[in-house]
Amino acid sequence: MKSVRPYIILFLLTNIAIGYVTPVMFSFKSNFFPIYYYVLRAVLILIALACLPAMIQPVIRQQKSGDKKRGASWAVLAMLLIVFYMAELFLTFYPETNGKNDTYCSKTWQYYYWKLNYQGFRDKDFRDLSAERKPAMVFAGDSYTEGHGIKNPEDRVSDIIRRQFPDYTIYNVGKNGMNILDEIDLITHMPVTPEIIVLQTCSNDWDYLQERLPVVRSSSGMLHAAADGAWLTKYYIVFDYLASKWGNLVQRLFEQRLDDSSVEKLYAAFRLSPENYTDSRQVVEIFRHCMQYTRLPQDSVPHVLFDMFKEHNPSLRVMADTALFADYLDKLVYLDGFCKQRNIHLLIVPYPEMDKFSMAVSAGYINKYLCGLMRARNLDCLDIYPALKKAELPSYTVNRYDNHINEAASRVVAAEIAKYCKPYFDN
Repeated sequence: MKSVRPYIILFLLTNIAIGYVTPVMFSFKSNFFPIYYYVLRAVLILIALACLPAMIQPVIRQQKSGDKKRGASWAVLAMLLIVFYMAELFLTFYPETNGKNDTYCSKTWQYYYWKLNYQGFRDKDFRDLSAERKPAMVFAGDSYTEGHGIKNPEDRVSDIIRRQFPDYTIYNVGKNGMNILDEIDLITHMPVTPEIIVLQTCSNDWDYLQERLPVVRSSSGMLHAAADGAWLTKYYIVFDYLASKWGNLVQRLFEQRLDDSSVEKLYAAFRLSPENYTDSRQVVEIFRHCMQYTRLPQDSVPHVLFDMFKEHNPSLRVMADTALFADYLDKLVYLDGFCKQRNIHLLIVPYPEMDKFSMAVSAGYINKYLCGLMRARNLDCLDIYPALKKAELPSYTVNRYDNHINEAASRVVAAEIAKYCKPYFDN
């Protein structure tokens, strides 16, 4: 057993080094790819793998001569460790984006695909674009504008428009997490005066109002899941990756089917007749069924949906509070007035929630309601939900963990914006 000790010491030191390198490796800015740390981590994992046979085999031989069951247990442990470190090696280089950017794999994705220009935006250098001396069009907004989850920026809405209208200079000034306050500051200080600004919005824009909401105790229910990671997630990508998937796993296992009491509440809320009840308990199917056979007036359906989901969705609570949401609409009116003073046409494009449930059940009503509020303020608003729904895409999102718009849906949105703006381009 003495011959095993050096390998045990090397194994432990290697894991300490892995634990040190991992958080450092993922601490760099997205624009910088720390390839040396990736190589170093891979080498350390290979050393740990190489130590395992030398550590385990003598123990297994010794146990086989006495207790065969214990020898088999050590062999199983060795196989599990080999699988673990092989997974670590694979995930070290595996890029997978998610909506929160809270995993090591999502950081790797950013290292691979997230390149910023001199001005700090994910676009061509603006100095090169301004040298073209063409009429300008600006796409402003948050992660939907910046192209979160889309590997090639050429597949974003703004870049598709850029190819379709080469006589215009297209700028993309999207930034992850921007709200209307950030967008006003950005647009009112732009060095370029465009003819058209397309402001692509989502719930980020009015989330600053959430702090004014009365505190509501959250309760468990549909579309509501959370999980906390363990301390090992800081040092090993496998644990970090599994922890990030836990919430999604819980949601798929326990929240895709409704219990009888929840279904009864839905029947009551939508005023279904007993002859229209269904045996289905799948959440999307039961909602579709209730909305198809409801005896409610159609203009009441959005209010029922809002009441159901706003408890679990603070952004929706803000939108449903007309007095509070007026603060956001006032800021849009201010921005529109700023643009009109400079002969800039402001087009607002609200993005619906694009997950499977929202696109099937609630997004159409919410987007229609939101655009109605904007148009009542004489704001130019383009509702893209009908076109997205009509396209019947297999998926509207990047992946099941990242609900940002994907390449196929971006083409649909770009076509709608191009059609809407064509008169301005032609003039």
